[in-house]
Amino acid sequence: MILPPALAQGWYRRASVCITWLTGLVLRGSFSPIHLKKLDLAFPLFVEQLEDMLRAGELNPHQQRQVNIQLASLTCIADTRGSCGYVYISIYPTP
Repeated sequence: MILPPALAQGWYRRASVCITWLTGLVLRGSFSPIHLKKLDLAFPLFVEQLEDMLRAGELNPHQQRQVNIQLASLTCIADTRGSCGYVYISIYPTP
């Protein structure tokens, strides 16, 4: 799945281990075609790591705590914001 530059930056995903994800998508800014390809390849890996963090308790849907993941020249910042069920993520190119 390659997203157009107008659609590429933040995903919101339920914080459940049997995850239903991409319930909302907000993209801001622009990504080069290379970064879009990297995002397309790295997004499932970000999701997998976030699922592992939820299972391990590093990311807790009842407590606000920000985690950072870096993959493929991209940075993912995720936080549940104590929302009791959602993980808010932002992904951007790492300078």
